[in-house]
Amino acid sequence: MVCYVPRMIESRIRQVAEARGLTTAYQLQVALGVVPTVAARLWKAEFTRISLDTLDKLCETLDCEPNDILVRVKGVQHTEQRELAAESKKQSSRVSAKRKTVEAASRAKSVQAARNRLTTS
Repeated sequence: MVCYVPRMIESRIRQVAEARGLTTAYQLQVALGVVPTVAARLWKAEFTRISLDTLDKLCETLDCEPNDILVRVKGVQHTEQRELAAESKKQSSRVSAKRKTVEAASRAKSVQAARNRLTTS
């Protein structure tokens, strides 16, 4: 039995940019002259399409070839990477939600303490 494993494209924009001295999405945005959302998606590899103009700007800015920043990998590796990224994102969301809960509780305590001071004065 033959099992087909789809091929996928992996973005290495961030790695190449960092090797060229660009360490943030903002620096990439300025260098490319694109809007913040485009730069952020490129930086985080959260895109499914890229225009030839943007690809050309990236290659010009990073002094590289398209195959340096876009690499075809087998689907299994890509799936594992996506699963790891999704798990990391979930953990980040949980931490953020917990932080918001703690901040809300802290604000509630502050408000209650202020009310108590007002009623005892």
